[in-house]
Amino acid sequence: MIIKKFEIKERDITFYVGINQMKIDPKLFNLTRFFRIIEENKNNDFIIQIFNNKHVLNSEHVFNACYFLQKAFLNNNNISNKKNIEFLLYLATNRQIKIAIQDFGINEEQFNTGLINSCMISSKDNLDLINCEIEKSLKANRLKLTIDNYSLKKYEMVKRYFNISDNQIHSILNSYNSKLNAKIRDKDIPVLYLALNDLICEKMTLLSLERVILD
Repeated sequence: MIIKKFEIKERDITFYVGINQMKIDPKLFNLTRFFRIIEENKNNDFIIQIFNNKHVLNSEHVFNACYFLQKAFLNNNNISNKKNIEFLLYLATNRQIKIAIQDFGINEEQFNTGLINSCMISSKDNLDLINCEIEKSLKANRLKLTIDNYSLKKYEMVKRYFNISDNQIHSILNSYNSKLNAKIRDKDIPVLYLALNDLICEKMTLLSLERVILD
């Protein structure tokens, strides 16, 4: 599990975000029972959301979504009244709840693979302890995180999902004073991820401002 501390200084607020991957046995309980166990661990100071990482670029994509959802609720410009749904909306950079759940939520087919990605937010530095309790309740085995593994295939798939063009990527790269050859090499992939992450974060920013403009 990886944990990151966030501070919103203008509101004197600190919170912690954790990302975890685990393996469960879907034969032990169905999807409904699984979500019931997850819900039992939520409270006012802690939330956990299971997500599909197919179109998630990396851990920064998740961390940024958590930061924007927290800011949205603090500023009363949240789209959903549920933080776990708001999280999916920011992952998707889309205000349509149906689309966010469809593309970033977990369905029966994904559940049956037994591979679970979770994101936790807490106002306290207690995520390791809570995560151990959740894994115990689910009889789950913690996995080595793969969310930050680089691949050109993943980069292209996420770029396509968010409808981001090569011209946009090259514009960001120019701001880094970085240029690519016509043929992308393995050593180019990290900077491509960095540029794509910046553009996804820009979409989150626009989503956060959309509610304000509408109001």
